[in-house]
Amino acid sequence: EDLQQYLTYELSPYPMSLFDENGFRKGKKSALYDSFTPLETVAFGPHRFYVVDGGYFMHKVKWQKRMSVQDICRQYVAYLQRHYSDGKVAVVFDGYSPDIDSGGTKSAERQRRSTRYVSPSIEFDQSTLITVTQEIFLSNHINKDRFIDVLRPALEDVGIEVRQAYEDADRLIIETALEKSPHHDSTIIIGEDVDLLVLLTALGNADSKIYLKKPGHG
Repeated sequence: EDLQQYLTYELSPYPMSLFDENGFRKGKKSALYDSFTPLETVAFGPHRFYVVDGGYFMHKVKWQKRMSVQDICRQYVAYLQRHYSDGKVAVVFDGYSPDIDSGGTKSAERQRRSTRYVSPSIEFDQSTLITVTQEIFLSNHINKDRFIDVLRPALEDVGIEVRQAYEDADRLIIETALEKSPHHDSTIIIGEDVDLLVLLTALGNADSKIYLKKPGHG
């Protein structure tokens, strides 16, 4: 009878329903989108401001290995000019601590991702040819931070505002949108992370014309 009772519990050092071999199980946040009703059509005003999630942006623009850093930066600039030329633009990037074990808001996620790929930290300048794939290059948070430092002036030179959070950029993205909203007809947040929608719901108000646009693939 005691054995039967014992077998009703998870017989493991930690509850498998909460943890796996890599640590705390990652939930499917995107399912939260089902709780919101998307707008079919939106009449954006002529004076628009786009706030682009820098994490989404870095992966959205595709580039090939053996391209120079300067040419890669040009592709990022061209993407924004091609898609958001009808308004002003700000790109908001995450901040990246040199130490993934620093205990910040994204350290656990970065530790989890670091188990998937192994990428060296690369010293580079504008003329450097990147000899690894984009996915591998961006899997290293030090590479990301260095690349943002190079990309920032390229964006600012064409009038694109750049901001970088201390760590996770989600709150700064929403704060930037709230700051810009009173001065524009429509403020559009560009990104895929459902956390942006949750924060906008919590921090925004019904009077501010702020929208979240979740772009499709391609």
